[in-house]
Amino acid sequence: MSESEDPVGKTPPAMPANPAARVQAQAKAQSFLARRARLNMIIAGVLVLVGLIAIGVSQLKRLVSIQPTAGIPLANSVRSVDRVATLIQTREAYVPSPNRNPDNDRFSVSLFVFPIDGSSPGKMYPIAKGLQARDFNLSKLYGDDGVNVWFNLKGFGGINLQSGKLISGNDLTAANRTLKHNWDDYRRYDFDRRLRFTSEDRRQVYELVPESLKAVAPTQPVKPRSPIEPKAQDFLATGVRPTPEQWLGLHSLTEAQTHFRIGSTIGPKNPARDAKELRQIHRGTLGPDDARRRNPILTLTPVSDQTFLNAAFILDVDQTTPIQAVNADSFVMTYTATPGLGGTLVVAAIDTKGAVLWSVDTGLHRFLLQQILPGQKHVAFVGPRPAVAGKVAEPILVIVDTQTGKSVTSTLLK
Repeated sequence: MSESEDPVGKTPPAMPANPAARVQAQAKAQSFLARRARLNMIIAGVLVLVGLIAIGVSQLKRLVSIQPTAGIPLANSVRSVDRVATLIQTREAYVPSPNRNPDNDRFSVSLFVFPIDGSSPGKMYPIAKGLQARDFNLSKLYGDDGVNVWFNLKGFGGINLQSGKLISGNDLTAANRTLKHNWDDYRRYDFDRRLRFTSEDRRQVYELVPESLKAVAPTQPVKPRSPIEPKAQDFLATGVRPTPEQWLGLHSLTEAQTHFRIGSTIGPKNPARDAKELRQIHRGTLGPDDARRRNPILTLTPVSDQTFLNAAFILDVDQTTPIQAVNADSFVMTYTATPGLGGTLVVAAIDTKGAVLWSVDTGLHRFLLQQILPGQKHVAFVGPRPAVAGKVAEPILVIVDTQTGKSVTSTLLK
């Protein structure tokens, strides 16, 4: 290789002792440095140009793409003592075209977790990306065991909320090497404080220890559970029993004269009808129960003229036990704020004398209420706000403290 072909990065030639040769060498060295400077400038220019092109392409793609909109709830929410969890699906960005095929749309799914006391704005846990709409068939949340939230989303899985780590069938196989089980069969799962599942021969029931993921015999008696998700109305009752001999009811005039007239009997469960009727607070006394565990109504009297539209008491998870409020003689009820299709849900506490101890308007559309997630200390409600012209009705989560009436609200548009 000749001196004129010195590559960039080589050390310039050493200076000879002869003055003439030294001048010539200096000239060559300066020429070498000049060539290297020019080449460095060309390389830098190319890099800048490539960067600008990349940024331009990215910006152009962004300009012509339909960006992700706010995510919406996917399937029903679940709650534990400390939090409420909701699956959120979001359509990913796409480039519009005249003949765009919706089947090509892709979605991401995250788990939104909101603290039951509203002490933080909540947290999103990414679960999956690049899903198609058909992947959401049979999607559901099974429950929150205090450590993990379990779901069915294009297959069974879970997520550890302490680490954010996704749990797959392989993880469950590794934790239960002696157990042969098809973890993808969503039909075998149930939830009651812990995730439960049946063996492939349907003879054995197991539950997963939240921390170790070990399959063990159930720690609580296994009770038959309906495969149908409970509706909000299933947690509403027309009356409660402060004592076995007392009755505190929410009845319209017609109901008091028919279903709850003196001499009629009431059983252990008294589901409220979803009727747009004005109801009053009634106190009554009950006689001893008969062979069918039904009690005759001996007396029934309205305590005041105050009325509540579509009022009902809230029941706990067992759909039998009433939610108590400030003290043992007060209970939590719901009613509709105003007549009409846009009436909102009000939650209130009343005592056995008929006094309203506190009330709060949740802002939820009463007749589009989707879920009640009950608990003695906090009750959570899920549903949309009343619709506003030109806008999609906003789905929200509202949690009410049963002792104070304080409420916290979180949007489920994420």
